[in-house]
Amino acid sequence: MYWQVLRFIDGGVGFGGVPMTVLAHRIVTEEEYQRAEARYFREETLEDMSESEESFVQREITLAALNHLKACFPDISIFNELLVLYPLAEGIGRVVPDNFIARHVPQAAWKSSFRVTSTNRPFWVVEYVSPSTPNKDYVESFEKYEDLQIPYCTMFEHPVQKLTMFHSVGNRYEPMRADSLNRYSIPELDLQVGIMDGWMRFWFRGELLPTLFEGTVQLRAASQKLVEMDQLLSEAHERDLRRVIKLATAAGRMDIVKQAPQAEPGQIQQWLDLLLG
Repeated sequence: MYWQVLRFIDGGVGFGGVPMTVLAHRIVTEEEYQRAEARYFREETLEDMSESEESFVQREITLAALNHLKACFPDISIFNELLVLYPLAEGIGRVVPDNFIARHVPQAAWKSSFRVTSTNRPFWVVEYVSPSTPNKDYVESFEKYEDLQIPYCTMFEHPVQKLTMFHSVGNRYEPMRADSLNRYSIPELDLQVGIMDGWMRFWFRGELLPTLFEGTVQLRAASQKLVEMDQLLSEAHERDLRRVIKLATAAGRMDIVKQAPQAEPGQIQQWLDLLLG
């Protein structure tokens, strides 16, 4: 029988009320993972798959913001409601975060589920707490994240505008303290998390990360600005071209007059300098 030690715990109670001093897990085979996945998908109900409009909107905001991080942190992977499987002394545990980020994890660590090992584990989990089933997020999932020693855990309850964040310290989660702007920091990602206009929003190095809508508006504004700049440059080029042709005609430089309509702006400027010099 093969075992791997995932963590050390000084006493306490583990999954299913089992006391843990050292929690050792079997190395799970691919066949066992596949059976665990199939069992989960068979048991999933329509209620499990449904979500409120608020959760849907918040999920879109979160995913849009986190995808901006990939430009600066190419080692991160972003997941949306992906099944997380982890070895137990007997069997396989499971949990499905609303969103989570993993760092430095090879793609082989996930297929239709994310497989936790001693080196592959989520870095940050985010839950959108449902008022109808708060125990699932605040107790059941929370305890699993804590036991797995996932470094950061965020809980956001939109109806009551409650945002809480936890950081794994030793074997336990400790509540994080917000800064003077009422934001929570994840220094490893240069990220801050807070509430703005009723939604959980994200700031990267002090700058608010846009939603998809805001990003589209910004892109359109930038595109319009480029169009306006191109128009200004075109008008300036036309003015310089007409001036070169006029000066060259007066100077008897018909060679320049002939070439000017197809000339680049740099060449036009050189001729202007020559004819005005």
